[in-house]
Amino acid sequence: MGEPTSSEPRSSARSTNVRPGTSPVTMASRGFDTYRRLGCSGCHEPSSSVHAPELRGLYGRTVHLRDGRTLAADEAYIRDSILLPKRDVVAGYEPIMPSFQGQATEGDILELIAWMKSP
Repeated sequence: MGEPTSSEPRSSARSTNVRPGTSPVTMASRGFDTYRRLGCSGCHEPSSSVHAPELRGLYGRTVHLRDGRTLAADEAYIRDSILLPKRDVVAGYEPIMPSFQGQATEGDILELIAWMKSP
């Protein structure tokens, strides 16, 4: 057995950078890690002491705002909520979320959006 050539199949673990027995790393799974790393879970988990809207599965839902408007939780809304959180405050919540402008990278935001799109 010599060195594999480009015509020989690679193992699925090698070609997807997944160790045997582990799940593949997806944009959504990285988004969950980002959610934890940035501290979002401290307020947005159902069991947290600070009451903030739950984010898992948010994408596409109708959001009712404090000022009486409703809108769809699309990518623009999620991005604005991370960077300009006082712009569109969800009904029933105080405008206490800090801005993550300068803290969350574009990659972080895309990962968070992917996680919020996941079921």
